[in-house]
Amino acid sequence: MGKVTSEYYYPAIGAFLFLTAIVGFSDNLFTDVGQPSNSDPKFIIHGIFALAWFTLIAVQPFLISRGEISAHRTLGVIGAVAAAGLVLTTAYLQTLHYLRNDGISGLALINSIMIAAFAGCVVAAIANRHRPQTHKNLMMIGSFLVLEPLASRAAGHLGLSPVAIVPLIWLALFVSLAVRDRVVLGRFTILPFAGFAFLILVLVLVPIGPG
Repeated sequence: MGKVTSEYYYPAIGAFLFLTAIVGFSDNLFTDVGQPSNSDPKFIIHGIFALAWFTLIAVQPFLISRGEISAHRTLGVIGAVAAAGLVLTTAYLQTLHYLRNDGISGLALINSIMIAAFAGCVVAAIANRHRPQTHKNLMMIGSFLVLEPLASRAAGHLGLSPVAIVPLIWLALFVSLAVRDRVVLGRFTILPFAGFAFLILVLVLVPIGPG
């Protein structure tokens, strides 16, 4: 079981994150391509960076599982650009939201904190690129933290309640990562617990509602 988990866990979770992004963006990509945001450059650029990141988070573990290290490193450079673009465009959009609404909603503040945490995770993952276990877990945790907007959109498109579904997705992802470490390494590691504790702390301290 440990061997199977070691080989397939990251590709499977990466595929799930990518699928969530596709369903989340399904209106922009397939069902409502004429919506105003599809002709607004700031949303187009932000969407491209977001989709690029979640595409790479699915492709990169697959390359590693196939032993294609050179391709993984090449795409890693593109991933760093995608991550930087996602952080910068999110910061820009959140700043516009703040200025236009004379404040910021609780959910927008939570997502602003999460994108900052994502940036920290990616930087730390790059710094730990020669420590594969830490590198992969940091990349995944960063991706988990910024999943809310896409997961909420995906839930809405599927006729589900984002308030009910998104916490369950977060819980399942962090628990799965902790269990994966226990099964593969024979021990729990600190990162999944630290990431989940950070998430809970932010959700507890920042009320979701109007700013």
